[in-house]
Amino acid sequence: MTSPFAHLKVLYAYHTSPAYMQATRLSPYQVDCGPFYEDRFEGGRCLSLKTPAGSYDMAAVVARLPAEQKPDLIVIKSDATRSNMPANLGAIPCPKVLIVGDTQHMQTPLRTMTAYARSEPFTLVVTDHGRRPLHFFAEAGVENAYWLPGFNLTLHPVTPPPQLAPIVTFVGQAGDLHPVRRHLIEAMQATDLPLRTGSAPQPVAAQAYATSQVNFNCSLNGDVNLRVFEVLAHGGMLLTDALRPQAGLEALFDVGSELLTYDGPTPLVATVRSLLADPALCRRIAAAGAARLKREHLPQHRFEQMAALVSGGSLSGPFPASWDRRVSTFAERAAPLLDLRLAAYEFLQGVNRVAIKLETGFLPGLDPVFAADAADLSRLNVHAQRDADRAEVTALYESAGVAGQIALAPVLPDVLKGGFIAGGVADLGNGTLAAALDRLAPRFVLIADLPHDHRNRAQVDEAMARRGYSPIGDAVSAWQKQDGG
Repeated sequence: MTSPFAHLKVLYAYHTSPAYMQATRLSPYQVDCGPFYEDRFEGGRCLSLKTPAGSYDMAAVVARLPAEQKPDLIVIKSDATRSNMPANLGAIPCPKVLIVGDTQHMQTPLRTMTAYARSEPFTLVVTDHGRRPLHFFAEAGVENAYWLPGFNLTLHPVTPPPQLAPIVTFVGQAGDLHPVRRHLIEAMQATDLPLRTGSAPQPVAAQAYATSQVNFNCSLNGDVNLRVFEVLAHGGMLLTDALRPQAGLEALFDVGSELLTYDGPTPLVATVRSLLADPALCRRIAAAGAARLKREHLPQHRFEQMAALVSGGSLSGPFPASWDRRVSTFAERAAPLLDLRLAAYEFLQGVNRVAIKLETGFLPGLDPVFAADAADLSRLNVHAQRDADRAEVTALYESAGVAGQIALAPVLPDVLKGGFIAGGVADLGNGTLAAALDRLAPRFVLIADLPHDHRNRAQVDEAMARRGYSPIGDAVSAWQKQDGG
């Protein structure tokens, strides 16, 4: 199928090495640029340009192009590595699209990317995998924010086998960045399940997906990752981790008939065993998933959606940020808290990335929006303590679409003993936090609405130190240290 951008001169500023992953090809007239490219010309035509790393003047990059290659469209892929953050986009008279990469790990990823999205006159801001944090972009004032999942999918020819291999396949990384994935793989390895893991070039991986009875996936941090699309596009039967509704998996595919999910090591092993015993079921699910993807979720569909948005159109369904009811529910009351919420969420998603399952409690001194933010983290079981205003908060969570993801109670339950508690400055002053510490002895405590420059910060640190707590800045390393890695 022809790309709707095929007639345009596209300048694509890319954030990582093309040797690792190629920039999506939108047009035959596309020029790629970025800090990992080199200046390349052929017959007077520019093929690629090297740019400085980090922030650089995009108008100066455009000035280096031949006159006949001045862009009709600029696409920028950027993430919290901060390797590719072009500036001065307003000086270039064409539409500009920002594709937001990873925001689910690294240092201050959401604060970095929401600030960048606001700093330049982008025609369109897109997240290609992570929908759960998209509401933060909308609340930060980015009015044209959308989710276009699977945008970077590359299709490879595969040969369907006459019979599926009775194995579980995982192609990808399972190192230090993916401790939950590694734990789940080890849980399968500890049984007699026939498991094949490792890295492979994309064409080889595509054939492996097509020939395996079960293809295992575990997202880095509770998002619809690219492997979901890669497995289904090449005819594989997908078994992936259960996500919260805000992640969007169930908005794209029918869980149960087009793919299957698991929630933790024990359900994973049990589901794999049952699937390996039923190859006909695996074939039916794989065929249904592939058919759905080809009907609705091919790269061509995403290109057409992006073209419509760049031209001033709109999308309905699960794609606009406004799909998330937290945007409208918390728009006014939460705006002054946005920077603190982003910092708290970044910390909590850091824990979510390394914890198999964690009981997490929110004390009543925090605005309810903090628990609503955390409710989309698939490895946290969220509890909130509410008493006098319980009915009001229940209605608020129902309006925001997270009521079923937060357990409200007059006091935090005993299941939080040794777990994670988040409280507010008000809880420090009225004794609520002290009572929770005495009763539950949590391993980690987050004072979520206490700015770093708060005048009483030193006194708070001192008071917590008397109870045996010390300040930490990195949730991941602190959690792994206590959990033995």
